[in-house]
Amino acid sequence: MQINFLFTRQFILGITSLVAVVTLALWLWYSPTTTLPSLIEGETKSILAGKIFQQPKPLYPFQLIDHDGKVFDLNRLRGKWSFLFFGYTHCPDVCPMTLVTYKEIHQQLLKRLKQVTDIQLIFISVDPQRDTPELLKQYVGYFHPDFIGVTGTPRALRDFTQPLGIFYREVERPGEGTYWVEHSGSILLIDPLARLSALFPAPHHPNDLVAAYLQIREQFQANLPKTGRTE
Repeated sequence: MQINFLFTRQFILGITSLVAVVTLALWLWYSPTTTLPSLIEGETKSILAGKIFQQPKPLYPFQLIDHDGKVFDLNRLRGKWSFLFFGYTHCPDVCPMTLVTYKEIHQQLLKRLKQVTDIQLIFISVDPQRDTPELLKQYVGYFHPDFIGVTGTPRALRDFTQPLGIFYREVERPGEGTYWVEHSGSILLIDPLARLSALFPAPHHPNDLVAAYLQIREQFQANLPKTGRTE
């Protein structure tokens, strides 16, 4: 009886400890951290394509992964102009349309600037349950081999998107056993100092976005010390 009692007690303690560990792991995976101040507040200049921030806002540190499974953080944004759009690969309309817009932006900039090595067009999936790096690589590669797919844990994605005013949520599809994702349709422009420079809401017109980008780029170059310019 004593042996059975000790065994039962140890078994219960073991199960309890396991449940506690799993619960903690799930909380760390899904729960958001302290809410960070918004980056989309402040004085802006309205233009045809959207709005330009008069004082670009430095992004908070973050860590996501790209479609090759490599870390994607602030260092991947520094030194380049980055267009960011948030969506998911199962999106039936807005996301593929935006990636077509990305393709047109890329083509226009290549004609205007002759080279676009300091420009990256990034698609960030807010559906990490389905959008693996492998799937993202295939998806963005269909539109252009230079496009970059990015995702992360639910917590990392929320911490990154919340200060940027990016909204998304899962919506069940009744009777189908699956879901779609409602999400913001804006394209964000990040400058080479990893600062939020402009916000372009939908609908997106490539000509307007390219004109806005070139205007922002010219102003950015004008504000740099001569030794730091990359004409």
